[in-house]
Amino acid sequence: MTEPSRGEMLPIPLYADGWPRDKRLYAEALWDFHRSLVHAHAPSLDGADLAAYFESERKRALAAEPLQSVPDAITSKVYEAVDRFALPGELLGRQIIAAQSFKEAIRFEDSRASAAFIEKWAQSHGRILAHLADVRGAWQLTHVDEFASAFFWVGRLMTLKDDLARDWLFFPLSDLRLAEVSVEDLQSGEITEGVRRLLWKQTIRAKDAFAQSEQLVIDLPRPYASAVKRWWIGGLEILNEIVRRDYDVWTEPVTLSTFYRLQVRLQAKFGRTTFRSR
Repeated sequence: MTEPSRGEMLPIPLYADGWPRDKRLYAEALWDFHRSLVHAHAPSLDGADLAAYFESERKRALAAEPLQSVPDAITSKVYEAVDRFALPGELLGRQIIAAQSFKEAIRFEDSRASAAFIEKWAQSHGRILAHLADVRGAWQLTHVDEFASAFFWVGRLMTLKDDLARDWLFFPLSDLRLAEVSVEDLQSGEITEGVRRLLWKQTIRAKDAFAQSEQLVIDLPRPYASAVKRWWIGGLEILNEIVRRDYDVWTEPVTLSTFYRLQVRLQAKFGRTTFRSR
């Protein structure tokens, strides 16, 4: 598993592992494209003007033209992947539109609003990787969506401190109100009972998504199944680590110790894929 670090939209499952040789560099390019959009170059615009800029970038991507927002070295490899493997280019465009959010303060009023963002951002990326792996059945893509959503929430828990420093909050504000927690409370980093309740709910949100994606682990062909199983178990273990830390995701970066990383590898190799919830 890739080592998590501060300031990234991590973790990044299946960046290089699990891919046959002829697809590995393309998978990396698709991930690089996705990650570059977090810090996409954009002029100092806002409102409708900023939206128009990202819409023009979307149209350029659909036409396989150079972008202003992402380096040519990345987009050229991505366009090659789209052409060579008949990938749905509109999934790139959806990520570009979602990337506008990173240029402004991020707030979602409720879970419906956050789900709409995740669909454009995380699920579109998951689906284009799935197409690269020749996973294209409607029922399979539903599980891919859940797998992508699960890791989106894992990442948001891991990088909560840095997200808040950028004025990004991906948790629904309705969840904050139910837990009686303010944005300022989260920014302070104090672990109150309300903060624990809030973060507990986000871990449950992620675990539910992992549970809904379990069939993907079972049904994928090799070599994809082994890599997805390893990440699936590892993602759950990261959530367990957050619970072990009593939801303190501020003091130290969330990583797995050597002991727990070994556990993940052993369970992925020898264990069943039965969903675990602690």
